[in-house]
Amino acid sequence: MINKISRNIWRFRSDTSGSPSVEFALAAIPLTLGIIATIEIGMILFATTLMESGLRDAARFGITGRAPDALSRQERIVEIVKNRTLGLVDLEVANFDVVVYPTFSEIGRGEAYIDGDHLPNDFRFGHDG
Repeated sequence: MINKISRNIWRFRSDTSGSPSVEFALAAIPLTLGIIATIEIGMILFATTLMESGLRDAARFGITGRAPDALSRQERIVEIVKNRTLGLVDLEVANFDVVVYPTFSEIGRGEAYIDGDHLPNDFRFGHDG
């Protein structure tokens, strides 16, 4: 009985016909995760590029364009970004702030803000006023 068991064990130890399948099974999981991660990172980079392009075109429209009668200027800007991002960016949670300056001299001046200690600050970079 023991002799028969040892023969069967020796036979399984010397049989290597299934080893490629076992090796593939061990390598398939990390390989699949690596492929999925590569695709996911590619999609993130693609969506980021589309968003930057859409915002650039929307900013250009905001400076130079005239909104159609049916849409406000901000609605048209959101529509431009929506069309350029191909539905990869959820614009329902996006926040679009439109800043209108009264004169050209106001462009580039900092805005008042609340600092890390929750204290108001009206420091404006690059200006003495």
